[in-house]
Parts: sequence; structure tokens; C-alpha cells
Amino acid sequence: MLSVADIIAESSDVGAIKVALRLGDERLYKYIRAFGFGQQTGIELPGETRGLTKPVERWSKVSIGAISMGQEIGISPLQLASLISTIANDGVHVPPRIVAGTMAPQNAPQNTPQTIAFQPAEGTRAISSLTAAEMRQMLQGVVLHGTGRRALLEGYSSAGKTGTGQKVDPATGTYSKTKYVASFAGFAPINDPQIAVVVILDSAVGLHQGGQVSAPIFQRITQQALEYLHVPHDVQLPPSRRVLLARRDVPDASLEESSPDHLGASLNMAEANEMPVIPAAAKPSPIAAQVVPAALTGREPDHPAPAASVTAAASSPAASFPAASFPAAQSENSPPQKLPASGTVVLDVEEGGIEVPSFLGKNLRVAIEAAQDAGLDLDAVGSGVAREQAPQPGAHVAAGSRITVRFGR
Repeated sequence: MLSVADIIAESSDVGAIKVALRLGDERLYKYIRAFGFGQQTGIELPGETRGLTKPVERWSKVSIGAISMGQEIGISPLQLASLISTIANDGVHVPPRIVAGTMAPQNAPQNTPQTIAFQPAEGTRAISSLTAAEMRQMLQGVVLHGTGRRALLEGYSSAGKTGTGQKVDPATGTYSKTKYVASFAGFAPINDPQIAVVVILDSAVGLHQGGQVSAPIFQRITQQALEYLHVPHDVQLPPSRRVLLARRDVPDASLEESSPDHLGASLNMAEANEMPVIPAAAKPSPIAAQVVPAALTGREPDHPAPAASVTAAASSPAASFPAASFPAAQSENSPPQKLPASGTVVLDVEEGGIEVPSFLGKNLRVAIEAAQDAGLDLDAVGSGVAREQAPQPGAHVAAGSRITVRFGR
């Protein structure tokens, strides 16, 4: 049986209906209105819609079930952004506004624009602070282990909700089985939200679930926006964090909406400190590890070779080489080669890790994208064009390492 947190994380329609039935018609409609649905926000933009809502007096006996899973109701992207912002804003609903803009004053030269600021409207409490805090934790669960795993950020905590709505077919007047609206609405960071982002894709071709197509776009936009705004990281990036980030690479089927009333299959992932498993065909045998090339077996009786223990790493490519692959270093008729009684063994090991790319000369946005593609964390200082970076280009670092780049004009 699913908890309320699991219902939200797994987008269970059955669970949502059960919660709505416990609320009742009047109470559910009260919250619909408290979050601003069915009314204009009053934003300074023309042509705003009120959305589609019905008063509770016009509800049928099945309306509460349909509305709880997104049918018999329609909201605008702006209203969806207002909803997610209310949860991030400690439960206080503040109608969205255009907060700032610039325009050239009539009695001044064109090169001296004047900043115009709009004061936000007075907020009203939609839910209590405690409920808002619980909702933030539940929405974080959507990103950590639910249908929104592809919205997981690097260095920042995030929360949100996936959505997949059927469109109305104009020809039949019923819900289409081939046309959908995929969405993801979220905010970050969790404890001190700085930005709310809503991604909506209309009639996506192929994959159409919100967690499959909208959540990755949210991740890219929010990651770059927070870095651009110089928002401090609230999540450390130790090596074990890469295991959590790997959850974004999950099968598309596990991110589908309207999941049955049980948790999804567990994600098969290796622990951060777990040694890689070597296939049976590639396992070095104990005998092969002791085989020494013929060139090294010859030695004089009065100079015995020193005893030594050799440990072969399981991940070493040479450990799986057959003994026959070593070239013969001497012919059968050549005299045996003497081995030194002592010395230093030098191993030529290929340098591992990620090669640090050059960020010099790039602007902030291009540098962030290059760092993400390389699997690195960019610590940007200043603005303009990249002038200095540490470590230097060409250095090898571990995945997820932080690269400090200083920007200037």
C-alpha cells in the first residue's frame, strides 16, 4: 500500500483519487480556488486565460475522481508556475508579476533607459507552513526516486512534479489516446528556493511522458540558471554523489505516469566502493598470474632471483592477457639473461580520470555546457569571458571534480 509521498512520487492515479475522496468535494474545490485556478492572475500581459474549472454545484458523481487525476480541469502554464511557487514560498500564494523591465523615457536620450519595477501583489496563505514543508519533501522524493529522476541537479537540491495530460480531440470531443501534454514543474534549491521553472511540451512525438521529456529540459535550464545567478551549492559532490546522479539514466518505462498501486522496480546500481565484476571469460586464472616470460627465467645458480609477490588488479587490462601473448625476448640459442638482485620496477600506467577541457575565451553559458558534457562541476567567478581556470587545460581529474573559472571583461 502506497503512502501519500509514494503516490506523488510514482504518479499513482488510484492513490490520487483515494486522497481526493478523503478530502471531499467542498474541501478539494476550496484548495483549487486557493491556488488561483479558475481566475486570472492579473499579470501585466494581454490575453490571459482563466483556465477551465467548474463550480462544485456542477460536479457529477465522478468529477472528484476525474479532477484529482487532471481531467475536467484546465490550467495555464502561468497558473502552474504559480502553484509550484506557492509551495516553494512556504504556502503563501502570490500572484505572478513581471518584476522588472527597462524602457527609454520620453524626455531622455535613448541611451539612458529607465528601470521600471512592478510591486508584487499581496499574498494569501493557501496552505500552512507545515504542509508546505511536507510538500517540498514529497516533491523532492519525485526527483530522488520517483518519475522525475531526470530532473536531478548537480550541486543543488531540487523538487517538482511530472505531468502527462491527454488532449481533447476536436473531431470527437473526447480525450485523445495519441496526443498528450507533457510537463514538469519544479523549483530549487529545496530549503531556500531561488527559481521556479515550468516546462511544457505540447503533442510530443515519440516519448510523451513528463518525466521522460520535460524533466531533462528542466534539469538543463535550472542548472544553468542557478550557476548564472551564482546561487551557492547546497549539495556536496563527493564520489558517492555520482551514484545518485546515475539514477537519471533510467529506462523510459520506469518514468511513466499513472503507475499501478505499487512501487516501481528497484534500480540496479553499483555502490561507490564496490569493485567491478569481471566477466568469467576475462577472469585471470591463479596459474596465469604466476607465468613469467621465457626471457626472464634464465638465471645463474649463484644469483638466485629475489622472492617477490605480485598483486594483479582486477581492473587491469594486462591481468586478462593470456600468457602466450607475451613476445619472446630471446632466441633458444641466445645466452640466458641475468636478472638484477635488486632494483626498482617502473610501471607505465595510462593516466586516468577526465581530461579538463579549456574554458578560456568562452562565455559563462558555453563554459557551463562544456563542463556538463565533460562530467565536471564549474565554479564560476565573475562575469564576461573566461580568463583563468584551475586546474589547467589538459589536466586529469576525477569525475565530478570542481573546476574554478574566473571570468572578466
